[in-house]
Amino acid sequence: MIIIIGSRKFSREIKNLCKYINNKGIPCECPPFYDFDSRDGFLSEWAGKGLVYDHLFKINRARLCILYNPNGYIGINTAMEVGYIIQQNKKIISLFDSNEYCINLFIFEVINSEKEQVIFNTLKKYLH
Repeated sequence: MIIIIGSRKFSREIKNLCKYINNKGIPCECPPFYDFDSRDGFLSEWAGKGLVYDHLFKINRARLCILYNPNGYIGINTAMEVGYIIQQNKKIISLFDSNEYCINLFIFEVINSEKEQVIFNTLKKYLH
């Protein structure tokens, strides 16, 4: 299985890439992007922790991680995901160099493209 990580601001693009990879026959998951509760703008602590634990469990199961980071952007939650992935000793493939030097040290390969076919072809190298 592949896991895609990245900022919520790219949720639509991440979901589309995940769907593309799944349609090509490679199981793929993405973060549990959610809609905010309209009453106060936040999830309950219980629901929020559940989503995070579920996502970390998916990272544990993944063979490979894709860092979806247009223009090198990495937010605080994505930085947390990267730290967890490093601790799990999993490979990270990034769309672009990140804006964070320390994170770049742990990127296995930089694709330098957002094109789905280019990303898919790169993934195939690591899954066979």
